[in-house]
Order: sequence, then C-alpha cells, then structure tokens
Amino acid sequence: MLHLVVISFSLFNIQFMDNLFGDIRLVNSRLEIFYNFVWGTVCDDLFRDINAHVACKQLGYSTGVSLGSDVDDGSGRIWLDNVNCAGNEQQLMYCSHEEWGSGNCNHNEDVGIYCFNSTAVLGGWSPWTTWSICSDISRNDGLQSRSRRCDLPLPSDRSFYFNGTSMEIKPCNSTLYPGKYLESLYIIISYYT
Repeated sequence: MLHLVVISFSLFNIQFMDNLFGDIRLVNSRLEIFYNFVWGTVCDDLFRDINAHVACKQLGYSTGVSLGSDVDDGSGRIWLDNVNCAGNEQQLMYCSHEEWGSGNCNHNEDVGIYCFNSTAVLGGWSPWTTWSICSDISRNDGLQSRSRRCDLPLPSDRSFYFNGTSMEIKPCNSTLYPGKYLESLYIIISYYT
C-alpha cells in the first residue's frame, strides 16, 4: 500500500522545483533520481567512486563506491549522464552532468552504487540532509527543504514496516530568484510503502 502526503502551494517559483527534485534512492543497488515528478535512472558513463560518495552522503551514509553497470536494468527515463562530482556537493544533482534526460545511454548502462559505514541502518532513520538553498515563492518569501530516509524499522505495534523518505519544508526570506511563477504545484512530502 502506497501512502502519500501532499501539500499544494500557489505562486510557486520554478527554481524551487530544482531544490525539491533531485531526491535519490537505491533499487537493488541501482541508483535512481527523482526529476519532473518521475523516478529515472543514472547512466554509468564517467560515473566514479567520488560520484557514489556524493550520492551515498545524500542518502545518509558515510561514503560509497560505484558498481558500474553491474546491476539490474531499470526502465523508464534515464535522467542523468556524464555525472562528474568534485566530492563536496550536497546532492548528486549539483554535480556537473548533461542536460536532464538528454544522454546517449540505454538501461544496460544504469549505474549501481554500494554505500557503507551507514548512519541509515536497518531499522532506523538517517540524519536530515542540510537545508536546500532558499527559493522564492513570492517577492520576499521562499521555501527550503531537507529530507531523510527510513529503512525498515520494527513497527511499534508489529503491524507493518516503514521504508521511505520524509521531507520537511520551512519558510525563509529570499529575493534571489525573482521572475516566473507557477500558479500551483503539488509536492510529495513523504512517501512510504
């Protein structure tokens, strides 16, 4: 059973979409990224251990290594290609890469990663990521987001297990991105299975 918690905002700046999107997950070690309301894969072209380190830190682990394309093939969109991280990025989407969805990869090139020295252990929450950059929703008001993962903690009532991501959003002051606004946008705040 999939549960969604949804919030609607009006006059939402397009820039905030970049701060909210970019959440990542592992599916049988295959790296996937959320963009444009769709989960997609990441190509293994140029994908090195430093890129896996950034992705694993985003997931709440200490570090990680690239498995190359030695994972099951994904399906749907391939969002990122030629990812090149310096190692200090807070999210994989902030590493340099080709334009979203424009790579030359097939799903047999989907990259996998192995994360270790985890703070997101089986049965617990990872630490919160750092707050995103403040993004305008009106002239002086903005929003910031952060997320954390939960991996199968034993339920207190023994009825079901939780596995998913939680996101917090808070107001902030910013005039960094004046300009175009959307009239409304729905944002997934938490999802779990």
